[in-house]
Amino acid sequence: PGWPDTPLKAPRKREPYTLPLESFPKPFQEEVEAYRQRISGTDAGGQRRGRFVIRRAGPTKPLKPSSVSTRVFAIRQAAGILVLLGEAKVEDLRSLRDLVQPVERVGAVLDWLAERHAAKHGLADDVPVSGGQVAQVSETLRQIAAHHVDLTGDDVAEIQAWAAAVGVRRQIGMGEKAKERLRKLIQPRPRALLLHLPDRLMAEARAATAPQVAGRLALWATALEILLMCPLRQRS
Repeated sequence: PGWPDTPLKAPRKREPYTLPLESFPKPFQEEVEAYRQRISGTDAGGQRRGRFVIRRAGPTKPLKPSSVSTRVFAIRQAAGILVLLGEAKVEDLRSLRDLVQPVERVGAVLDWLAERHAAKHGLADDVPVSGGQVAQVSETLRQIAAHHVDLTGDDVAEIQAWAAAVGVRRQIGMGEKAKERLRKLIQPRPRALLLHLPDRLMAEARAATAPQVAGRLALWATALEILLMCPLRQRS
């Protein structure tokens, strides 16, 4: 009795800055949809287009659905940041060109994301920022500038330079951290312990008196045996 009627809500872990696409003018929404179709190699109904149509209207190899979603979200991020910073009003963003021209808008978006990244990871002001959201958004804006709205000259060169500066360089081969872990693992004793671990876990499962504990140990043993015999990637 007397308890307040105000419903409790979980606190937000982060303050959202993106806006739904429906918040922007219709021409902007339509161009984002045209861009989505272009990079995914699909038509308005989601059907795949022929390979020669794809090559004429978009990238030679259509992007995966997850990559397409990332690009579209990056557009929403850039637009939301411009509105948040007061660089543009919602009603002013009527095309994708408005995200990259004037070119200072791209710089403002990347500066905001870089400062946010640095604050989140406790980086000093003189530490370069790369990867993460700033890399995704910069690459998306670079592609839009160079291939979708066909910017030329100093503007597109500057955007390309920014994207290169914050982008994650493609790694060739295995990283040193992974190599070091594997070096330790292939030593005779650790390797033997790992190979026999499924049998040991299954023996503990048989000896366990609690059904939940036995089931959990058997699950671990089965999963580990499968991974040892047939390594799988997360997407496989």
